[in-house]
Amino acid sequence: MSTGEPQDAGLERVNGGVRSVQTLPAAGGVEMPEFMDAYFRWLQRAFRGAVTVSGGACDEVVVMYLLGVPAVRLRRRSSDAARIVYEVQGGALARHGGIFEFTRVEEDLAMAVLSGFQPRLPWWVYRRTHGRLHASVMRSFGRSLEVAS
Repeated sequence: MSTGEPQDAGLERVNGGVRSVQTLPAAGGVEMPEFMDAYFRWLQRAFRGAVTVSGGACDEVVVMYLLGVPAVRLRRRSSDAARIVYEVQGGALARHGGIFEFTRVEEDLAMAVLSGFQPRLPWWVYRRTHGRLHASVMRSFGRSLEVAS
């Protein structure tokens, strides 16, 4: 199923929460906690300091800050070589609820899943703003992985 280009299943509203799924290239042998840390590092570089991340895959709690404001707080739920799952605990952009995960689906392919996410913005605003930004960020991260390999 490796397609080369990151695939975006788009944003869907499912049972009151948001679901977004993207496939991403993943170098063979890279474990998903390491992949998640690469995402956090990339996020900070891509946003040139406007987004900062406190913590990483080895930490119980990760907080993503937007211009110094805690935007999304994550708590690690489970982690192994093939999958890392965080529970969304809230923040300026998120209510408590939902998960964010990276899962290896093939030797050279991973899936990023945001499921049950509860945005603070009304759905119609989220879908046109933060939701589009999330999908765009994940596509850009995927392209950065292709260039690096």
